[in-house]
Amino acid sequence: LAVTEGGSTGQLAGEVLRSLVTNPFVALAFGASIIAIVLTSADSPNWFALIADVNLPEHRGTVFGLGNLSNGVGRSIGNGLTGLASATLITTIAAPLNYAVALALFQAFFIPTGYCYWKAAHTAPSDIDDVRQTLSARAGAPRSS
Repeated sequence: LAVTEGGSTGQLAGEVLRSLVTNPFVALAFGASIIAIVLTSADSPNWFALIADVNLPEHRGTVFGLGNLSNGVGRSIGNGLTGLASATLITTIAAPLNYAVALALFQAFFIPTGYCYWKAAHTAPSDIDDVRQTLSARAGAPRSS
């Protein structure tokens, strides 16, 4: 990516946009980032729907809270460690490749996430049926005064 060092924001934006058209690697990286954003956006609605379907109403708030807390802590730690890794890698790998390598290293954490989703895909249907049966039984049970 060829940009003028110390250039104004407008000048840098123009140079980056020009590189999208003239440099196939920049265009490829831009396309890959758009695909990544689309895939990331598809995760949350599915995750929230799955949590709602496999947990009884009295437990959903707790599960949502723990899930959001884990997600926020993981994102924070990941951002901090990526910055630390890229700063450490600058001694051996020139910028901006050090940033790319640091980001790539932390993609390894998605492997256990993918495994958990795979396992959940196998157990979720029976969990959903169990929740529906429990809720149906509660609805049909006589109410105490």
